[in-house]
Amino acid sequence: MSKLGMPALAAAVALAGCAGPAPVPPATGTGREAAAQEKPPPVAIVQMPAVFGPEPPAAVPKGAAAVLVPIFEERNKLHQRQAGARLIISAEWGKHRGVVPVVGLDWTVDYVGPRRPFVILTPGMGTDVALAHFWYVTPNGKAAAVTWGWGGVIAGAQPHKRREWFSAAADGKPVAGRLETDGSYLAGKMGQRPRPGDPPLWVQLEYVATDRGDGFDWATDPATTRITLGPYWAFDAWTGRLWSPVVEVTVE
Repeated sequence: MSKLGMPALAAAVALAGCAGPAPVPPATGTGREAAAQEKPPPVAIVQMPAVFGPEPPAAVPKGAAAVLVPIFEERNKLHQRQAGARLIISAEWGKHRGVVPVVGLDWTVDYVGPRRPFVILTPGMGTDVALAHFWYVTPNGKAAAVTWGWGGVIAGAQPHKRREWFSAAADGKPVAGRLETDGSYLAGKMGQRPRPGDPPLWVQLEYVATDRGDGFDWATDPATTRITLGPYWAFDAWTGRLWSPVVEVTVE
């Protein structure tokens, strides 16, 4: 992955200038008539693009049931570029090791900003939380939701942070990766074991990045298994909250 370049932004204002006071032609009227004849010098303005401004909400996925449309319209308003970063996903049914049904989420974070390079804690690594919000329609026509998560502190213990947990972008390419759910978890929450496309599922990924990316390398002595601290490292990684648009979970 390669470094991203920040597009140069410029606003040029050309003002008409003069070496001295210009003669004022005699007015043919007084008061408002004279004022109306006085025109300001021409001004040319080049508008700066709104790089970090609000973007139109993403479209509701085609084929979404009517009961889900208002939910998706509200959820898609959360999908915005935050501090230069934007999250996009696609989702599909698959099988872990060819056996266990899973939902795979392929995520991409593209970035427009001053960080060189752009670094972020990879979703699913460390203690920062990534959440997959699923929606489906129950047999009685009601909207239902299930949430699956990655990350977080387990039993109050934090794992040793590793630099390999962070993704870096270079040369304008976004960072990307894949997350997978557990089909058995979905079965427990939905009251049935879902099969690919039955029931139809839609998903939105939420990611809260709080880790700035600093720590120590850890060295393990193979003979004694003793762990010692190595050199210190720091990335100044991006932090913030990102939401993907709602997408349909497709069938392979």
